[in-house]
Amino acid sequence: MTTKLSKTALVVGLILYFLYQVVANAPATLLASVVHKNVPVLWLNSVEGTVWNGRAGAAQVDVNPYELPLGKVSWQLNPFSLLALNPCVTFEALQPGQTFAGELCHSAGGTSKVKDLTADGSMAFINSLANTELKGRGSLSVQRAEFSKTRVKQLSAQLTWHNARILILDEWISFGSYAAKFKENELGGVSAEVFDVDAPLKLEMTAHWVASGGWTADGTVIPGENTPPKIIEGLKFIGEEIEPGKYQFSWR
Repeated sequence: MTTKLSKTALVVGLILYFLYQVVANAPATLLASVVHKNVPVLWLNSVEGTVWNGRAGAAQVDVNPYELPLGKVSWQLNPFSLLALNPCVTFEALQPGQTFAGELCHSAGGTSKVKDLTADGSMAFINSLANTELKGRGSLSVQRAEFSKTRVKQLSAQLTWHNARILILDEWISFGSYAAKFKENELGGVSAEVFDVDAPLKLEMTAHWVASGGWTADGTVIPGENTPPKIIEGLKFIGEEIEPGKYQFSWR
């Protein structure tokens, strides 16, 4: 009995060693190809190293028709995750004034998971998506996220926009700081609570996203005593004053 167990352990050990050698020596371009196949909007360029421990000189996410640069990327593959057919990669993406770091796993069944993701950088990063000019600092923390294609199964995350400024009619307007908490909803999308942190506006808003319909949002805004007159004038155009000094907003 002991001999059979020893032989079995030896065979398993040799298989694991073989898999280790295969992964350890496989070129990093192989992982870049697999990543792009499963996440077509993500590109890794100028790839070096191995699947086990690699780096890309440049990376970007395509959000048609825009390109969002991520900078230089490095990663390490967790060897034990391969045994469960659920490869997990810890990664870091850096460029001046911007960082992304976290862990990404992708199962054989097509489910992806993100854990302990942090991102910090200028809000100008998303200017092309917002179709306007933004300034301030954005900080994103994702405790956990699980999704399959466009369906969100689990999500716990928070985004903070510090010292928000928006270019309106060739003038930079300061709005203060705001935050949003995200979670999954029953439609397989994302729901968010948006609120003020340190701002002249008291903001309470809920927003929802689904792949088939995009974002919708409803909420109220109450200007404080220190709210710039131009912001108050703008509220009268884009919101409905439901009470003196309180404005209702709805986007569909």
